[in-house]
Amino acid sequence: MNELTNVKTYDDLIIQLNTELNQAAISFVRAGYLLKIARDTDILKGSSYSNVNEFASAEFGLDKTQVSRFMRINDRFSINGYSEELEEKYRNYGSAKLSLMLTLPDEINEELSPEYSKSDIQAIKEEYEDEQKISDLEVMMEDKPDDEPDEFITLVVKHLNDEHPEAINTIHWGIGQGITVDLEDIKDAYMPDGDRAYSIRIPGQGRYMITCKDAEISIVNMRSPEEKSPLSWDEFMTATLEDEKTRDFNAKEPEKAEKPKEKPKKVEKSKPAKKAEPKEEPKTANESEEDTEQQAKIEETKETASEEIRKLERIANGLRSLADQFSEGSFYVGRNLYDNPIEELEGMIDEINSLPGELIPIIEEAIRRKPPKEED
Repeated sequence: MNELTNVKTYDDLIIQLNTELNQAAISFVRAGYLLKIARDTDILKGSSYSNVNEFASAEFGLDKTQVSRFMRINDRFSINGYSEELEEKYRNYGSAKLSLMLTLPDEINEELSPEYSKSDIQAIKEEYEDEQKISDLEVMMEDKPDDEPDEFITLVVKHLNDEHPEAINTIHWGIGQGITVDLEDIKDAYMPDGDRAYSIRIPGQGRYMITCKDAEISIVNMRSPEEKSPLSWDEFMTATLEDEKTRDFNAKEPEKAEKPKEKPKKVEKSKPAKKAEPKEEPKTANESEEDTEQQAKIEETKETASEEIRKLERIANGLRSLADQFSEGSFYVGRNLYDNPIEELEGMIDEINSLPGELIPIIEEAIRRKPPKEED
């Protein structure tokens, strides 16, 4: 075992700990490789174990989930998916980060950086999983502001600066001071402590991950990660300075905060505030026993009613939007223009079946409604 020496400063601690964690990732890959040999060959023949799970459990105390994780890490991150060597691009992540990355698509993993912390990657994982729970129909029915830009890059930059205004506020202040903003200023504003990822959500299209690296920017569609748009810093700078000209600011110098003790997060996401739980007066044992069943029914009714109201609101908004689009004979879903709304929307009717039965005929009729014929 290598002896730990010269750990005298914070930087020493970071360097040594990163080294150990990266070594742990290599050990994970090698352990997965050895377990796969036990699984795929007759090496256990003659032992008392009939399979790799029995062997790993008895000899090393590993349960089936742990065995599976070791082998999946090897499948996903070793050279050619069956090797004792970790792929070069994954060698600086550490085993904890690689475990999180197991459930992310390759298109997203390719945009991550070893500079991200475990909590940064956890945040990206949660954003991706949450977006998968939203149906295409729900996205299509979202309210879209009337003043949204038509050009995609302009639209992305606008939402980035709306949801994460710190960088554009800094740029605006600098311009107000007569500073000529150049490309390095833009990079410093959007990635002040190195590689960074931002999460934005565009109504009617879904959530996007924007990764900023020194070489370029990538825009990844969280609903369909294979839809990835590379963006040069020059293009981004042009769109950013144009957005700065049209944005409404309360011009003021950004506050100069003291250097934080903790390393700033490299993934920027919005987190909803937790609602305060109402405090209840304690009840006697008899009162609690009598009220339990009734209270449970009340809460269940409230939850069901709230959910149905939300669905009705989405449907109402969506139908208003669909009516306008049908009148033009075409409609948009995300960034895709469909010239045959009847054919496309009929395929979505099944998603409506979870709604109250009396609403389904009304919605089906609205979806199947033919667009008006153009007059000759």
